[in-house]
Parts: sequence; structure tokens; C-alpha cells
Amino acid sequence: MTRFRRAFRSLGKLACSRMPGALVLTAISTGVLANTTNDTAPPTKMRGSFTVSSVGDLINADPLDVEHNADARRLAQILRSSDVAIGNQESTVFDIATFAGPGPGSPYILLGRPTLAKGLNALGIDMVSTASNHSNDWGIEGLIAMTRLLDAAGVVHAGDGMTLAEARAPRFLRGSKGRVALIAAASTYKQGAKAQDAIDGVPARPGISGLRVRPIEIVSASTMRHLRAAWGQKQGQGDLIVSVDTPFAQPIEKRYRVGPRPRVIYDMNVVDHDAIIDAIRAGKRDADVAVFTIHAHENDDNMDDLASGPPADFLVRLFHDAVNAGADVVMGGGPHSMRGIEIYRGKPIFYGLGVFLFGGNVVLTQEQKTERYEDGPQRDNRNPKDRAFKEPESWSEGFIATTQFEDGKLREVRLQPLDRKAGNGTHLATPVRAREILARLQDLSRPFGTVIAIDGATGVIRP
Repeated sequence: MTRFRRAFRSLGKLACSRMPGALVLTAISTGVLANTTNDTAPPTKMRGSFTVSSVGDLINADPLDVEHNADARRLAQILRSSDVAIGNQESTVFDIATFAGPGPGSPYILLGRPTLAKGLNALGIDMVSTASNHSNDWGIEGLIAMTRLLDAAGVVHAGDGMTLAEARAPRFLRGSKGRVALIAAASTYKQGAKAQDAIDGVPARPGISGLRVRPIEIVSASTMRHLRAAWGQKQGQGDLIVSVDTPFAQPIEKRYRVGPRPRVIYDMNVVDHDAIIDAIRAGKRDADVAVFTIHAHENDDNMDDLASGPPADFLVRLFHDAVNAGADVVMGGGPHSMRGIEIYRGKPIFYGLGVFLFGGNVVLTQEQKTERYEDGPQRDNRNPKDRAFKEPESWSEGFIATTQFEDGKLREVRLQPLDRKAGNGTHLATPVRAREILARLQDLSRPFGTVIAIDGATGVIRP
């Protein structure tokens, strides 16, 4: 395949508003969000053969040594043989020796070496999302420092901006075959990470493109009666809404609803949803291929990223809307575990690609380093044994998905399993492990009606 030429113009200070097709925000909408948009899924405009390689979360502290490491070289060969390769850059990357911003304040801070940006280029990754729950680990200064390194390395990034409009806007990569648009967002993010536009005299705030979601716990009728009684509310119909006080923080609103089985469902903020969909339309209008990705830890069992359950209900609605608006490939990241694959209107939706690169440098704050008390078991976060975390089994599995379009139509999706269980670092799974991983992916994809054929150590989906 002809490799995309890295000819992306530097964004400077994240100023994507200068690019063609920058997002113009629509008026605030009201009412209930429709299940799907009324769009008709515009066709892929790229002629001839075109391939998109999708990978999951990038949480590594050091770049892979493509030149000397055989496993890394095999991964690079797959990614560089595609026309464009896209991943989810979760850890913050910059040179801490020259960092001018303040130190971190929130727990579990990630930091990657500044050489990681060029390492992505060497590995063959062309475009990344920078919207995640670790985007503001080092404040907006850390996010900007990372985007400057990505610009210098020729890696296109989306999901960040000096304003919310900039963060939501599509970013573009032009190559010899045409133009690719990437639109990125996060529904799981830390407080203060979401960018803001200037409004009513309040200045804009840099950050990421965030999608606000509101969880609703589904409970049995019996449980609802007990909850209403405990909160001193009259028995009746509709949601139970309670405000739970938290020390030195704003109260948390919790919602409960009666349903057939215990689970968690989510309401999407209609303003965020509509703006993201508009950005996808704008990206597809000004590009030949559009890709949408979101960092979302939410599951229907509310277990965050410690379980590999079905994707949250709002992701299915959002991803369908994204395809209807023009997304040719939809990528889900965040849970570090595989989720199913759906072919919707001839476009692949990867609900969870799993971890691609893992081994981030976890930085401890002063609060964490001094978390020792006179009473009870002694815990010293400075000791690796005291802060050891056992990864779920599901975090050891992932895959590279290479989607091939032929004259704008989906021809096939090839799935190459990744394994972190048998050794250090990510590598292509052995044939035996590959079949195990693909069998699990078959089970996860079956509810979406997707048939995955296993050809040796590779999974194949054909429309």
C-alpha cells in the first residue's frame, strides 16, 4: 500500500479554527435526544483501495524500539502498510525538565518521555486522540506541551483546543490518496478537563472535547420502594433523584429508575451530542474519509474499566449517530478491554480495541507519598509492593483492526490479536493465543450480529 505522506501543517497553539471545515457550533437544543439522527450515512469518498488501521489505548512511558526490537518491528510493519493508522494517546507526554507548568494535583498521574511523540511516528501511527481521563493530569500546560511535541513529530491530534469549538473541530491529514478527518471526544474525564468557549464575558478555557453523560441506576420495584422509604420520599412513579453530600465538594446527584434487570444506563447531554455530530458532518464534508473516536470507560454494569462487559447504552446510540453523520470508522477507547464489533450501514464500529501499548510511568503526588497514619495497617505509597495493582485479565488482550475500503465500500476488516500476557510489552499473539482472543471477540461481537471468521491467527469480517 502507498503510505500516507505526513504533510500536516503545525497547529501552533492548537489553533484549528484556521483549518477548512472548522466547527461552527449550532444553537442550544432542548428536549429529549432522539435515538438516532436523520442522516443517511454519506458514503466513503475515497476511490480505489484505502486502509485504516485502528489501535487502542497508548499508555506507555517509553517509545518502542522499532529498529532493534523484533516485536515492535512487526507491529510497525502492520501499521505502516496501511494508508493511515490511528490510536488513543492517553498518557501525557512532555519533557518534565523544561516544563513550566505547575505540578499535578489529582491522583494517578501519567507521564511519558518526550521521545514518545517521535516514537509514534516511527511506529507508524499518523493520528491520535488526546481526549481522555488523563488529558489534564498536568493541567492545560501539560496538554499544550504534549500537542507541541506531536506537531513537531508530524502526528495529527484531535480532541484538544484552546476553546471548546477548537477541541471539537475535526483535524485533517492529507496524503497522496486524499484527506482523512479525525474527530475525537471523551465521556470519561477529570474535573476541569473539558474546554469552554467564551460566554457572557467569561473567557474561554483550554481543554478537551467532552461529552457529558448522566448515569441512571436501574433497580427492581422492590429496591425502589426501599430507596424511597429510606430517603423519606413518597412512593410513586418516575425516577428517584437524591443528592448525596460529599466532604468539601459539591453534592452528587444520583438517579434511580425501575427496570427489568439491574444495570446502569446513561443520558447524553444534548448540546454536547449535537456539537460532536456536527463536527463529524463538517469533517466528512471536507475530507474523503472521516473517523470518530471517543474515550469512554462507562459500562452497563458501572464497573468502569475493571470489567469487559457490554458497552454503555449511550455509546451504541452515539456511534450509530456518528455513522449516520458521515463517520467511516468508529473507534472506542478507554476501558483497556476488548468490546464487540458492529458493522452498521457498511461501516465498522469498534466498541473497544483494548490496550495497544501499556506501561505508563505513574507519578505519585506529595499527598500519595505521605499517605501514612498512626492507626491501622501501615501503607507507604513509596513502596511498590504497597501500591501494587493487579491488572484484570482482560487488559492483556487487544487487537489491531485494519479496515479496507474499495471504491468507497467496505471490503473487509482484518483483526490481528495482541498479547501482553506471555511476556513484557505488546506483541502479536501466538497462533494459539490469537485463536483464544478471537474466540472471545466473536462472543463479544455476536450480540451485534457480526460474524468473525478465523483464518489462522487472524480474524476476518466481510460484509
